Amino acid sequence: MSESIPKHIHQIWWQGESNIPVKYHFWRESWSKYHPEWKFTLWDESKMNQFIETHEPTLLKSFLSWPEPIYRADAFRYVLLKHSGGWYVDMDIECLKSIDELQNNAEVILSRTIEFNNAIMGGIKGHSLWNMLVRQLPKIIDENNRYKATQTGPRYFSGIIEKYEFYKMPGVVCLPHYIFEPLAPYLENGILKVSKNTQNSYAIHYQTIAWMSKQQLLLSRLSDILFIPLFRLYLKLTKKKISFPKE
Repeated sequence: MSESIPKHIHQIWWQGESNIPVKYHFWRESWSKYHPEWKFTLWDESKMNQFIETHEPTLLKSFLSWPEPIYRADAFRYVLLKHSGGWYVDMDIECLKSIDELQNNAEVILSRTIEFNNAIMGGIKGHSLWNMLVRQLPKIIDENNRYKATQTGPRYFSGIIEKYEFYKMPGVVCLPHYIFEPLAPYLENGILKVSKNTQNSYAIHYQTIAWMSKQQLLLSRLSDILFIPLFRLYLKLTKKKISFPKE
């Protein structure tokens, strides 16, 4: 492999560094603690718009027209990795130890629970995954003012990876849930599980969903509580061949 993933961590806070809540400072500083020689960049609205205008000018009009900032924040990370490479890391992820060793012989590194998550991912610039994600963006955004993960977020991200089988490509490393997301539900040998074991974790994604309104946040928390039983019911009704552990 001729190119390695840049040691550069990118994060987004729409309103700028001076408006970051205190609790996020701790999580953000945990990354610099374990990566003292890495480069760090925080992107705000103005910087993101300028980057899109410079590197993806044909996307700019659509990008600016999307009704919710979260559409743009999700989309921007694909554009960013396409043109710069490195790591994108959500602000609500705490680092537990250096991720240097994870980069060996990898061109793209993904986190997988039930689906692939765009909250943390790394890769070389110009990889075909980033190119495809950016190329498809104008086709999937609509005028709806409600956030849908299928539009630019995790489901869109997972959909592209699954449809084009990027997870099978040489150089693409799919890390198990416990590496970055030990608190998230995951599938293991057809069994849906939840674990809080962080012994082998490099980071913890707390999924604070800071971009949501209070009403949206409440609904999200309720959906988290209902997710596993509903997902199990779905699998049973659709007659998926998946077994379940005893309660």
